[in-house]
Amino acid sequence: MLKTIFGELPAWARKSNPLLRYQLKRQGDDARPKVSTIIMWVLGLSVILVASVFYNTNGLQRPLQIPYSVEIWQILLYPLLGIQLVMRIAGVSMGVGAVSDERQRQTWDNLRATERGAELGVRSRWVAVFYRLRGLLLTVTIGRIILLGALLYEATSAQGAIIDLWTASALPSVSMQVGILVVSAFMTAFLVLPFTGLGIDIALGLWISTSVRNRAFAAILQLLVVLFRIGTTLGFFWLAWRFTNEELELSNELALFVLGANAVLGDLGLMLSQLQTSAQQWAFVPNSLFLGLVMLLIIILQGAFVSAILTRAGRTAETRE
Repeated sequence: MLKTIFGELPAWARKSNPLLRYQLKRQGDDARPKVSTIIMWVLGLSVILVASVFYNTNGLQRPLQIPYSVEIWQILLYPLLGIQLVMRIAGVSMGVGAVSDERQRQTWDNLRATERGAELGVRSRWVAVFYRLRGLLLTVTIGRIILLGALLYEATSAQGAIIDLWTASALPSVSMQVGILVVSAFMTAFLVLPFTGLGIDIALGLWISTSVRNRAFAAILQLLVVLFRIGTTLGFFWLAWRFTNEELELSNELALFVLGANAVLGDLGLMLSQLQTSAQQWAFVPNSLFLGLVMLLIIILQGAFVSAILTRAGRTAETRE
């Protein structure tokens, strides 16, 4: 999946890397998923989706209404938000335990004794956590592809005239060509953001693991990062939801900040993936039309941030006793 999204991977992130093969074999993730695992995954998702359908149709008392894209969005919104939050918390937690796990297996000194062994071990652990969380990541990606399909259905209705109408009423008003460019940027960022966001969480966990020698202090830092992730995700989502449903009055500047913060730190663009909702924001919140471009820029910054954290964690690991 990583190769499909990001293209050719560096040598330390490929399965041919001995350190990565060691990590995957030790974690039992070097083989294909078992049939029982796939069945449990399907059953779990089915239960979540059925519960969401019951919730959004008042116990099947209300039929699905046109446009179906809105109904699909309402059904997937909360399940995807919850799965994303669990995935990112797990990423931090798995990263924090990297060095202590190697010490317990008495392999840490061997890694440090080889050239760049500790640094490559840290990077391999970063990739290995992606593999361990591939089920959650795949679920999030499939859900987002479905939402993008619904978005495309809306955007292409009436031969694209709906985009022209919504961009003309936006603040500031732009041409349909600019609107298509902005929507395309959002769609790209919408798919990639969970990967880069998870990458940052894993990298932060690895940095804590290599930088903090005291296990109690490391546990406290892990708890603080987890609480921060829960607070920003649910907090910004709650503020954006209330504002979108006209339950909260905000100035234009503060509204733009809340919508943007929710898109990059909260639900990672889930609320903006409903095009009718986004178009309403375009008309009332100046410059909210360009949030898709902001999300794309944030992805680039997150990639650089992950690289910097892994480099720092690797250098610290090389010198840590």
